[in-house]
Amino acid sequence: WAAEASFRHALVAYKQRRYEDATGQWTLLARNAHGDEAARLLFWAAKAALAAHSPDGPTTLERAAAAAPDSYYGLRAALLASDSPQGDPLKTDVALLPDDAPDWSAADAWLADALRMDPAVAVDRILLDPRWALGQELLALGMRREASAEFTALLD
Repeated sequence: WAAEASFRHALVAYKQRRYEDATGQWTLLARNAHGDEAARLLFWAAKAALAAHSPDGPTTLERAAAAAPDSYYGLRAALLASDSPQGDPLKTDVALLPDDAPDWSAADAWLADALRMDPAVAVDRILLDPRWALGQELLALGMRREASAEFTALLD
């Protein structure tokens, strides 16, 4: 909870237009973060730096995109960087749409192998499991981490 509270504290600074403070807080938090969380923190640090007209903004966007290129914030950072003066709008390493129609039979085969059972049976088992209901309730209450833990336990 402390990390999320720190993130929101920086968000308050950002909304109050104290961009340098927000940039500093998010950059500090990003030092100990990895993957998706690092991308999220660096993305917001970059937005604050850009709002403050700091020359560090574009570099921070690149770091956010590199931290988790396939994550939401990694993609957003790459998109925002492409609109910045230092970004190359023609450069993209991410295919946003598949070239071909989805191969549903391959997806079903992968799912059956991953679950070690028929996907239709797996869906029924998941939906009837009390952990699914608990996860849904936690999600409705906004308790995403707790809900994710229930869903993960269900899949294990």
